[in-house]
Amino acid sequence: MDVVADYAHTPPQDVIQTMQQKLRRLLDRRWLEVAPFQLNPAITAPATSPLRIWKHNYLGVTSSYDLNYGQINPRNKNLDSFNHQVTAGWVAMSNGQRDLLLAENAEALASLAFCPMRLREAAGVQHLSLNPFGSYFGRQLDYSHLGGNGVGSELATAASSALRPNGPSFNGQSQRFSLLLAPYAGDEPPATLQDDAAAFFYPFGVLYLQTPPGIAAVVPDDVRRLIAAKERAACLASTAPLPPPTAFLANAEDAAADLVWDPPRDERAVGYEVRWRQAEAGEWQTAKIAPANRWHVANLENGKRYVFQLRALAQGRESAWTPEARCLPRPVKVASLVSGASGVSPRTMLRLVYYSLRHALTTR
Repeated sequence: MDVVADYAHTPPQDVIQTMQQKLRRLLDRRWLEVAPFQLNPAITAPATSPLRIWKHNYLGVTSSYDLNYGQINPRNKNLDSFNHQVTAGWVAMSNGQRDLLLAENAEALASLAFCPMRLREAAGVQHLSLNPFGSYFGRQLDYSHLGGNGVGSELATAASSALRPNGPSFNGQSQRFSLLLAPYAGDEPPATLQDDAAAFFYPFGVLYLQTPPGIAAVVPDDVRRLIAAKERAACLASTAPLPPPTAFLANAEDAAADLVWDPPRDERAVGYEVRWRQAEAGEWQTAKIAPANRWHVANLENGKRYVFQLRALAQGRESAWTPEARCLPRPVKVASLVSGASGVSPRTMLRLVYYSLRHALTTR
């Protein structure tokens, strides 16, 4: 299966900032999950004899694990997203009789965890969804069977950007990837099928030593380059207005400002022009910069509010200016755990205080 997924662009409207990333950016948080080629195989298993996942890693080791999470902890019989291990080329799901191997092609697109999975159990029967090169999001694993109270999980979810949806990163993007779908019977994929999957992942190189007289050798990369060149030439010849950058934001620094933005989706853009001034008065200062998505403005006065604008440049034309972005340069405060966990609910904070006090009293 050769897949091309073009995602719609929606206006970024949410300002994000985490403890790990001090620079604020604009995102559209309404993006939660994407599934460019979701598979729902008719391969099921009773929860008492669960489905099994086979995988190959970069050490050349083929291993498996059973989806017996519900047997260990009933709260985990439905998993929103898993299978994020380091994988080299292929994964497979099996109920011991009917099975499916799914392989990626590194020439098109590759990922160490290319196939997120979702487990659902209904009436004691397991069903699995496969989401190659997509993104699932949902509740994290429950560890109450280990004696946990859940407070740590709630704090981590609120403070860690790694546990938030990465759907916004797909906004306005395009994906191209190639998959091998190989049904088989048994349990572990046969050795010949594993070899086929490995060859699909890293195709064998072909060396052209000689072609018949008068015939030029043309390989797939030649065709791709030709198509890309024609598309770029058509874009450069376009007389349509040049779109401005989007998601333009100004971040305050000590006597400075860091500007961030999303480049326009137009190959004609060859750079930018930025301008800034004090909000109350003052003339615009301008600078032309090379293609980028951030820029640092130094030598500003702390306590004075500034406005900034940006526009894209092309050969013989420019875009409209972005709406004004404002900031107040000042010394930057150090982020803390409390500020990073600002999304924690009052109930969770009360539980944290309760368990902390109980632990302190019981350990005296």
